[in-house]
Amino acid sequence: MSTDTWLVLSGAERSLGRLAQDVDDEGEQLDETLGDVLVSLLAFAGLARESLVEDPAWLMMDAGRRIERSLQLAAVTRAMVVPEHGTEVEAGLLDAYLVTCESAVTYRRRHRAVLRAGAAVDLMFFDATNPRSLVSALGALSRDLQHLPDELRSAAAERTATELLARLGRFDPDDADTVADGRRGELAALLDAVDEGLREVSDVLERTRFALPAAARPIWVGVQSWG
Repeated sequence: MSTDTWLVLSGAERSLGRLAQDVDDEGEQLDETLGDVLVSLLAFAGLARESLVEDPAWLMMDAGRRIERSLQLAAVTRAMVVPEHGTEVEAGLLDAYLVTCESAVTYRRRHRAVLRAGAAVDLMFFDATNPRSLVSALGALSRDLQHLPDELRSAAAERTATELLARLGRFDPDDADTVADGRRGELAALLDAVDEGLREVSDVLERTRFALPAAARPIWVGVQSWG
C-alpha cells in the first residue's frame, strides 16, 4: 500500500474518535461519522484497485472481497425479497433493497417507477454490466482463482465457483416472482445454493492456502520466576 493509505485511514479514525467522545450525541455526529467512514472506505478501495500490484496476494484479497460481497447480496436478498408482503410494503422494501445494493438509479432508468421483484433480482443477479451483480462478482472470483500461480491454484475452489456460475445461468429471473406460502421459494433455493457454494470456496481456501502455523510456545514457559 502507498503512504497515502495512512491519510485515508487516519481520517476515519479521527472521525470515530470524535463520535466516541460525544457521549450525548443525538445522531448528528453519528451521521457525520458514517459519511466520513464511507468516504474513507471508498478512497481505500480506490487505492487498492489503482495502486496495488496485482500479484498473488492481490488476487487472494480480491477473491475474498468477491466472496464477501456475494454473501452480503445473498443475505440482503433473503431478508428483503424472499418474503412476500403487501403491495405498499413490497414497493418500499424493493426500493430500499436497490438503494442498499447501490443500483437504484440504474433500475429507475430502465424500469421507471415500476418496482417488481423479478426485475430487481434480474439486475442484481444476472446483469453482467452491473458491477454490483452476483454474476459479475462470481465471474471476477472465478478469474481471480484461475489467474493464481499453479502452486496456489485450488481445483476444488475453481470447480465450485464454476458450478455456481452454471447454477446461476440455469435460473429463470421470472421465477423470482413465483410466490408460494408467503415466500419466493425458487429464489430462496438459489440463495441457499449460492451461500453454500461460496462458503465452500472460502473454507477450501482457508484450509489449503491459509493454514495456521503450528501453535507457538511462549518463551517464558518453564522459566522459573525470580519475583
